[in-house]
Amino acid sequence: MADGLQQIYQTTGVRGLWRGANAAMLRTMVGSATQLTTYSSAKELVVSSGLVPQERRFIVEAASAMVCGVVVAFVMNPFDVISTRMYNQNPNAPLYNGYGRGGCASGRRGRTV
Repeated sequence: MADGLQQIYQTTGVRGLWRGANAAMLRTMVGSATQLTTYSSAKELVVSSGLVPQERRFIVEAASAMVCGVVVAFVMNPFDVISTRMYNQNPNAPLYNGYGRGGCASGRRGRTV
């Protein structure tokens, strides 16, 4: 790992160490917000449906976590794709500079630049 950090620093400097961080922050923000709201809502739904008694806490929490995981994976996928593209792009000829140019626009149009 130290060798990788050293190579990045020698090639692109300090900015290279932070390449893609803005995309990762937005991805984490969206993922956390989705996870927190979905888990609470799913838990209320499981309990209010009457399918699982509230006394069976482990089953209620497991079912809520499964629903939450599916929703989070679905919502975060576009942000993961953009983050991965930003991390792996050539620093000398960047294709993406954030979610604006080439980020969300390429996802809407189905481009795989």
